[in-house]
Amino acid sequence: MVSFEGLRAGGSSRFRIHARARSKLGMYWAQFGAYHADRCAAVAAELDSHYDVVGMETASTSFTYGWERPSLDSKYKLLTIKQNDVAEAVSLRSELVGLLRLILREKINVMFFAGYERPAVFLAAICCRLVAIKPYLFLDSKFDDKPRTIFLEFFKSLLLLPYCGALVSGPSAASYLRFLGFRARPIALGYDTVSVERMRRLADGEANTLYDARTFLVVARLVPKKNIETILSAYAAYREGGGGNRKLVICGSGPLEAKLRDKVFALGIDRFVEFRGFCSQEQVASAMLTALVLLLPSTEEQWGLVVNEALAFGLPIIISSSAGAGEVLVKAFINGYRLDPRDVEQWSSAMLEMDKDEKRWVSFANGSRALAKQGDVSVFVGGMKTLLAKR
Repeated sequence: MVSFEGLRAGGSSRFRIHARARSKLGMYWAQFGAYHADRCAAVAAELDSHYDVVGMETASTSFTYGWERPSLDSKYKLLTIKQNDVAEAVSLRSELVGLLRLILREKINVMFFAGYERPAVFLAAICCRLVAIKPYLFLDSKFDDKPRTIFLEFFKSLLLLPYCGALVSGPSAASYLRFLGFRARPIALGYDTVSVERMRRLADGEANTLYDARTFLVVARLVPKKNIETILSAYAAYREGGGGNRKLVICGSGPLEAKLRDKVFALGIDRFVEFRGFCSQEQVASAMLTALVLLLPSTEEQWGLVVNEALAFGLPIIISSSAGAGEVLVKAFINGYRLDPRDVEQWSSAMLEMDKDEKRWVSFANGSRALAKQGDVSVFVGGMKTLLAKR
């Protein structure tokens, strides 16, 4: 930006030209996936006249998440501390030194961090404050995620001291942050979002599958907190209770796969349950095109981005009351139900209703389409703009 200042002295005019450099905005995660690329690209496109956006990651792979490397956008830059390494294996020293080197080299003015509980992130946030770089926080944790202790919560409140503000997933995350001491500091909503447009492009088709041909769908890692066993029991009860011939499709892999397959055989539903293993984003999108409803029964789930993805295809949602996404993206009797994650009867009854009541299903599908924008990355951009306006 260029401004002109006119000065008059002794009858002459002089002009000074002030060139104001563009600000640099950094966003840091342990590993980049498609969701993170969605957010960086959207912010870079919206704030192009004010900020250069720099995405940063610890490493290119992770033990926890099998994310595919995202397609990068020329609107932002992506930097990696440890190429071809695993995020969880990077040492504290390597992560901290590498992160600070990137922040200083890129001349970042505003920095957003995910993972406040990690020592390298905490120390980097402190260093940012010391050199007048404003650190902000990404958060989707809620108070009810797990049992809490006074000592641990007090310790967490100390880890949050360096931050100037936060972008959180939803109202429960905001309340938890206030509980941890974020009293006057600004908090905006919209952290957990995806590009609805990208998901629809990936599907490469129209959602024209007939109602009777649609399947129940689970998209989750096969780990204890995802609570897939409850869905298997509920699906068996659904079939015993007069359910139709709809299949149950499970997209995901993990250490519980063998145990879950054994349970499927024990329940006598092995001919009707399809384990597809790890699925790419394209395969998930295609599965959603032919699904009746998305099932997310987690006993612990900070958010559940698969819900955002399902809304892009107008899928009704049956979700655990423990999942953060349900608070914002699932409205009872509008586009789905929020259920007790351990109540098999509730889940089987909801599945039976979706199987038998086409009119209700169509109403819920329309409700999901209407709510899709609330899970879109544009909401993330809006939250970022709210925080940046208060700098």
